[in-house]
This record gives sequence, structure tokens and C-alpha cells, in this order.
Amino acid sequence: MAIPSSIIMVGGIILMLCPIDFVNELVGIVLQNTIALSYAALRRVEALPFSSIQGIYWSWQEMVLTHIILLGLLIAFRFKERLLLWISMLCLLMFICYEVRKEIALQSYVGLRFYQLGREFAIASINEGTVNVYSSADSLYQKNIQFTIHNDISRFSEIQDVFFMNMSKDSNSVILQNAVEMIAICNKACTSDAAFILLRNNVSLTNSDNHSFIILDASNSWSFINKKNKELDSLGRPYYILKENFAYVWDN
Repeated sequence: MAIPSSIIMVGGIILMLCPIDFVNELVGIVLQNTIALSYAALRRVEALPFSSIQGIYWSWQEMVLTHIILLGLLIAFRFKERLLLWISMLCLLMFICYEVRKEIALQSYVGLRFYQLGREFAIASINEGTVNVYSSADSLYQKNIQFTIHNDISRFSEIQDVFFMNMSKDSNSVILQNAVEMIAICNKACTSDAAFILLRNNVSLTNSDNHSFIILDASNSWSFINKKNKELDSLGRPYYILKENFAYVWDN
């Protein structure tokens, strides 16, 4: 990418400074073709096996520790400092142990995620490396889905191994777990005693189970949400406003 990126940078400067239309038209054609070819080349590289890695997320502590290890090794080899080399190796061993522990925790993780997708909805059920996604989107590779949830669920499973189920955003649906109603998706007025109830489209809810957890997503208006907040607060019922957040996460 060094050569095409240089062409793109120089061409952009020429377009910004050159007052001659004819020259700008020629430069524009060159830029357009260069960008198109660069994009096509990158897509080809991306399609190669093992060309990209997903599901790696480092905290700031891990980043700091990595830089300390690299800096320590650099100084140790440059100035022949054996003590610093051993310290760096010890830090590297600690880092590896931490990463293994984190990976084991991810593979044994069990939980639910309700994602914010505007008028759409997406729910991920994660059970020890098995990920099921239920959504009103057409597929797991819809642009909105890719942008919102791929980075998160790829920590627990490869995207190609994720089970996807399309669900209606107009009628009510239920997600079962061990033959029990775990999640109720209410797009119309409903009665449900599911453990989690995703309330959408300003619909009414009638149920007798005060332990049901109510989630209000972005398909509801703020006037409805504020009204529902007061109602749920007066009843002492648990709820979460998904409309103003990225996701609701429930860890089992």
C-alpha cells in the first residue's frame, strides 16, 4: 500500500491547490482508479486464509505490560543487561498466564446480550463458546449487524460458527431455554412471564410475574419510556433503557 497511498496523498494535495480544471480532472481520474484498485487489492488480501484475526481485545493494562516487555527486551539486548532480560521474561510469562486465564473465562462464559439497533433488534445467547443470535435483521452479515455485534461476539466464537435466526419485528416471539420462556419479544400488546421481556413499539404489557426484567429499546418513543419508567418504579419492577445505551449484558 505504500505506492498507492503516496499517489492518493499527492493527488489530494494537487486537487486542493491546483486551480486548473483540466489538470484536476486528470488527477481525479487517477485518484479514482487508484482508490478502486487499492480497495480491490485489500479485499483480495482479506479473503486469504489467516490474513486477519478477530476476537482479540486488550485492556489498557495489557497494552502497558506489552510495551514494558518490548522496551525491556530492546534495552536488555542493546546494552547486554541480563537482569533486565530476566525481568522482561518474567513479565512475558505473567502476560501469557493472564491471556490463558482470560481465554478460559471466555470459553466458559454464559450470558445474554441485548444490542441497540434502532428500529431493529438483536439478541445474543452465549453458552460456553456457542453463540446464538436472534434478530429482526435479514442476516448475520447485514451492515448494521456487522458494525454493532460482530466485534463483541467474535470474542466467544468464530463468526462462521454463530447460529443466526431471523425473527419478526412486527409480531410477538418467544425464545425458549430448556423448554422455559427465557426471552419474550413484544412487538404487539402481550402477556408474558418470561425472565426477560423486550418491550418494543410503545406496546402495552400485562403480566403477573414481578421478577420479569423489562428492556425498553429504541423503537419506543421517549414519552412512552418516561411514562413506563414511572409505572415500573411505582411497582418496584426491574428494567433497563436500551435506547440510550449500546447493549444490555446479563452474565449468568
